[in-house]
Amino acid sequence: MTIPVQAFFPFWISCFSVIMAAIALISLIAGKYPPRIVWKNTLKTFAAVFILFTGIHALHTYSDHYSQWQAIKKMERHFTEFDEARNNLSEMQHLFAQVSSFSDDYHFDHFVYVGNFNETFDFEGQLKVTMYDNKDEILEVQIFDVKIDAGAKFYLDQFSTPTKAASFQWEWRTPGKPWIGK
Repeated sequence: MTIPVQAFFPFWISCFSVIMAAIALISLIAGKYPPRIVWKNTLKTFAAVFILFTGIHALHTYSDHYSQWQAIKKMERHFTEFDEARNNLSEMQHLFAQVSSFSDDYHFDHFVYVGNFNETFDFEGQLKVTMYDNKDEILEVQIFDVKIDAGAKFYLDQFSTPTKAASFQWEWRTPGKPWIGK
C-alpha cells in the first residue's frame, strides 16, 4: 500500500501556515520585540502549524487509503476462495464487488469497491447492490453504471442507509441482458 505525497505536503496547509506565520510576524513587530525573537517565533509558528495540520491531514488520508486497501484485499480473498471452489469461470464470474460499511451518528455509510479478476475481459454495464437487514429483508437497492478494465480493482461509490445492514448481494448485467448474480 502506498500513500501519495499529497498526504504529507498539501498546498492548502502550506498557505495556511504562511498566513499564520505572517500574523505572528506582524504581531511580534507591533509588540516591538527584538528582531531575533521576531524571526525565531515566526519560524516556530510556521513549523508548529504546518506539522500539526499535516499530521491531521496525513492521518485522515492514511485511514482512507487503508480502508480501501482492506476492502480490496478482502475482495481478492473472496475471489480466491470462489475460484478454488469452481473450474472454468465465465467472464462475468470474474467480476466481484465488496461493500464496506461504517456507522455515523445517524446513518450507515456503505462504500462499494469493484474488481475484475479477468486479465483479458473489460466490462461495461451495471452493478446492482442489494443490502439486507438482520431479518433478510431488503434494506436498500443501488444500481451503478460501471466500466471496469481487465484486472482493475477500485472504489466505485458510496451510499447511506438509516439502519445497519447485515449482508449484501451483488448482480451484474450488460445492456440488454438479464442480471447475473453471486
